[in-house]
Amino acid sequence: MKPGVTVDAFFAEVGGASSRALILDYDGTIAPFHEKRDEAMPHPSVLSALNTILGRTHSRVSIVSGRAIDDLLPLISGFTRRPEVWGSHGWERMRADGSREVFAIPDAAREALSLAREQAGAFADRCEVKPASLAVHWRGLNHVDRDALLANVRKAWGVLSHVPASDKRSDDDEERGALEWHDFDGGAELRVPGRDKGDAVRTIVAELGSDAVVAYVGDDRTDEDAFAAVGAIDGAGRRGLSLLVRAELRETCATVWLQSHEELAEFLTRWNEVCTTKT
Repeated sequence: MKPGVTVDAFFAEVGGASSRALILDYDGTIAPFHEKRDEAMPHPSVLSALNTILGRTHSRVSIVSGRAIDDLLPLISGFTRRPEVWGSHGWERMRADGSREVFAIPDAAREALSLAREQAGAFADRCEVKPASLAVHWRGLNHVDRDALLANVRKAWGVLSHVPASDKRSDDDEERGALEWHDFDGGAELRVPGRDKGDAVRTIVAELGSDAVVAYVGDDRTDEDAFAAVGAIDGAGRRGLSLLVRAELRETCATVWLQSHEELAEFLTRWNEVCTTKT
């Protein structure tokens, strides 16, 4: 965590900013984790606060998720206004007006994804297929079954993937395949390299301009790229704020730790109050 950073200092600038962006991850952040992924609905207090912000403040609200956009849309049907949505770790974008953009995937990575899907066989029922990645989920499994599943996944996908340099556990890791292996809370993912959640943050900031005040809220290791992107544009220590939502603190480059969805709802309520008072 970053010393000397306070939410009060951040909110001192939010209300008077000429432009502001509130960017949130979905699973584990807007919505509590659920063993059945298609039932992971937004936390009621968080949804209510976000709907208020969408309806009453001049804030750009964006969801940046590892899910494919089409898989996410049914889960956010309770939003009174559709926010901007980035899916597949920044490989897909749907603007608030519904227009879409999908970034081109290199041929080698596309072929590797196709091969990995063919080799999923024994664990295909736990495999989530996305435009730029394949994810295997083991939430709900006991330790023995989870370890057995992971062993099968590594055997099937090992030669197709490599561990990104920033995530390598030792010097023995070798770069072998066209895809990157990423661990996340409740599973593992083969992902096309070249884009991540940080790219979504940088694009939003660039479109809003240099005076924008930005907050990013996330929970998982996949959000660290976005936390770092906020830190990079946060030269004065107050233009940007990154918030980790998690019951247990872990190593992170986020600047603030929120321990529950209730604390996140309180943060969002304060955002609304500051913006409607000063806008």
